[in-house]
Amino acid sequence: MTIRLPPSGLAKNIILNTIPIAHPEHQPASSDSNPLLFGAAGDVATGERHLRMNIYIGNLANNITEDRLKALFAEFGEVEHVKVIKDRFSGTPKGYGFIEMPSNSEADQAIKALNGNRIDGNAIKVRPADPGGKRKKKRSLRRKRY
Repeated sequence: MTIRLPPSGLAKNIILNTIPIAHPEHQPASSDSNPLLFGAAGDVATGERHLRMNIYIGNLANNITEDRLKALFAEFGEVEHVKVIKDRFSGTPKGYGFIEMPSNSEADQAIKALNGNRIDGNAIKVRPADPGGKRKKKRSLRRKRY
């Protein structure tokens, strides 16, 4: 489809400053191919969405490994990703980590069953992770200048 405009400076400026819009048929089929377009994984054609639950695990012992955490949570369902947060310089675990499970129901079961359990002498805290980014700005105690 071609749109013909009169050869004026205004028409040329409009053509040069427009942003092309992709046709719906050319959109990717899932968030795996373009994670910026979709909030959760799923099939766009059918409207099916699979929400993943990110779980925070706190008060972990210093000798905990990602494999051990994965085995602990695998009893309740599939574990997609495990991350134990470590100190940047020494490489020792900081005492907390995150687990991502593709099924919300399995993640809820794991949270209810494992919260407060003792692992290596520490009672762990298990809860859904805060997605972050929605924090309120701290009010400055400094007086405004006029």
